[in-house]
Amino acid sequence: MDRAVRGQTVLSKGKMMAIYRKKAKLHPVIHKNLFINCIGIISCCFMSADDGVKLLMQRSERFLENVKHNFEIGFLDIAAFSLEQSIELFLKSKVLEKAGDFPHTQNIRTLMQTLSEQSSQRCSEIVKSYLDKHGIILGAIQDAYITSRYFAINIEKNDLDKMIQVVQEIIHDLRHVC
Repeated sequence: MDRAVRGQTVLSKGKMMAIYRKKAKLHPVIHKNLFINCIGIISCCFMSADDGVKLLMQRSERFLENVKHNFEIGFLDIAAFSLEQSIELFLKSKVLEKAGDFPHTQNIRTLMQTLSEQSSQRCSEIVKSYLDKHGIILGAIQDAYITSRYFAINIEKNDLDKMIQVVQEIIHDLRHVC
């Protein structure tokens, strides 16, 4: 039986599984301006695309807080993982806000290119300048994310600090321009 939780409809497991079979995905899906946030195979909450933007932005901010905490206590591999998640979710929220959908990729550069294509000329120019200026660092963040998912990685504190600065700069500027 469906039930309402905090203004959202939580589907029964049977209905959620029917949606899962139809979409063949467990990750967030955008379909006809309806954001479907599937959490494991337990529940599936329907919300507006605007609420989806807010959810992705909140999660991005939480991952960034996690980066700061793990950096301080020396868990640099976990901080690198969380850093990629933070910028990925931020970019997905911005693309969702502009286009009503986002590509289902974890590639930061692809998400930035998509944002550039969907945004104003000013935003597009800033995104492209960040890709040109920090492409190598963005690639290193991507590599650290992929590697740290499966293995313990050794990352230098100075390198991670530079990555954090770049991500914070990108998020700050794109939040206000795009």
